[in-house]
Amino acid sequence: MPNTVSSQPSSDALQRADRAARLAVPAVLGAIGALHLSWAAGSTWPKSTAAELGEVVISSGSLPPAGACIVVGVGLIGAAGVVAALRPSSSRRLRAAGGVLGGVLAARGVGFEAMHLVAGLPDTFSRLDAAYYSPLCIGLAAGVGVRLLATRRRTPALTAVDARPHAA
Repeated sequence: MPNTVSSQPSSDALQRADRAARLAVPAVLGAIGALHLSWAAGSTWPKSTAAELGEVVISSGSLPPAGACIVVGVGLIGAAGVVAALRPSSSRRLRAAGGVLGGVLAARGVGFEAMHLVAGLPDTFSRLDAAYYSPLCIGLAAGVGVRLLATRRRTPALTAVDARPHAA
């Protein structure tokens, strides 16, 4: 029997990865979105002061404007909803939104990692971003990709009979 390697993940492996991604990706995106909304409302968690929090989230002695935190928070919660809603019967628009989301997360993660390789790690945010935030974005992008792959519409495979030319 020939040893063949498929370019597609096994069905079992994909199902296991999808079970994890179906729960984890929306939960993480939603939690990070809620955290941004809490910052918009004045919370400094997980730090004691706005200056400390600003240093770890944007490398500044102050927080971003509340409006920016609201936009990011609502966007992340919406993204969680997109990922949670993906099904084989999903509309093209929803699947496209998932594709864009995965692309944005991947670009954010890879782009910032590349930037840190070039510019170094001069401040607290850069070090945290290189160690945690960017890898998290890459992992979330992979999870979105798993969801898209696992929920793709299945079309019946052509058989030899289907592929034969038919007489007119």
